[in-house]
Amino acid sequence: MKALIISIILSLMNSFTDISKQVISLIPGGENIGVEIRANGVVVIGGYDVYNESIKYNPCKDSDIKKGDLIYQVNNEDINNIQELLNIIERYQNDRKVTLSILRNNNPIKKELKLIKMQNVPTFKTGLLVKERLLGIGTITFYDPESKIYGALGHKLVDNDFSSIADINSGTIFESKVTSIHKSSIGNVGELIASIDEDNVLGDVFANTEYGIFGYYDYSPDKDALEIARHDEVKLGKATIFTTLHDNIVEQYDIEITSLMKQDTLSTKGISFKIIDKELLKETGGIVQGMSGSPIIQNEKIVGAVTHVLVDSVKKGYGIYIDFMMEAAKMG
Repeated sequence: MKALIISIILSLMNSFTDISKQVISLIPGGENIGVEIRANGVVVIGGYDVYNESIKYNPCKDSDIKKGDLIYQVNNEDINNIQELLNIIERYQNDRKVTLSILRNNNPIKKELKLIKMQNVPTFKTGLLVKERLLGIGTITFYDPESKIYGALGHKLVDNDFSSIADINSGTIFESKVTSIHKSSIGNVGELIASIDEDNVLGDVFANTEYGIFGYYDYSPDKDALEIARHDEVKLGKATIFTTLHDNIVEQYDIEITSLMKQDTLSTKGISFKIIDKELLKETGGIVQGMSGSPIIQNEKIVGAVTHVLVDSVKKGYGIYIDFMMEAAKMG
């Protein structure tokens, strides 16, 4: 898998030429998408007590299996999802135990998992709670019509269960529709609520980085491409963002860029801005979760993407420069 990712990254470096010297045009996004990220195994999210007569067993306490552990083998057989885990356990249930191969903080270890037979029923319990994927929503930033590569979110897709997993760089993006909005307020960041259509695959995910997710897309909307701006071309003052607040309809909203950081290295907080569009503020109260990745447009050029919101001032947020986001796509 790592060799494949390296090969893809090398091809990306050929696809994305030196943006400091070339004029590059991308199709701006703004579409809300569902994103699925999978690890090579299943992630432990907790445990529970299993009782059988006088026996009480909890795998997290009794077998030193911890939340965040990535189980990638059972009795030396590879697993990729919960069903494969269950199938192997069922085959070995008469042994009353299995050996788990685990990655903990990226280090391989082995742990023994007891299988507790339940009274009066031909089943066994493990006491483990596991998860096989991370599913969320975000916004497309750009489509590259030359390489067929997209960028989205402007930051890494993670949750607490997957936070310790280093290699979660494969996945899928799906069509989604925004169905409602939980508005933001001071101290409380809202969110877009969307329905994800997992039957409608839009592309894959080959990189889940601190600066966005990237992959190859199967479909892009019929929109004109715009030139991108280098980070030293971005100016203070008015700009717009493309984002989706209803169904899958992309709209344009006004913002004001309030400060710009001079950067020589990748960062997700190079652009500071505030929302000034009255309609957007009426709908959302400010920046909400799910808007991450919304492209920032200034002077008919793509200059960046929304990445973060200020919790104590939800009308304000940060963005990543578009050329830095493309550098992340090159690096993987």
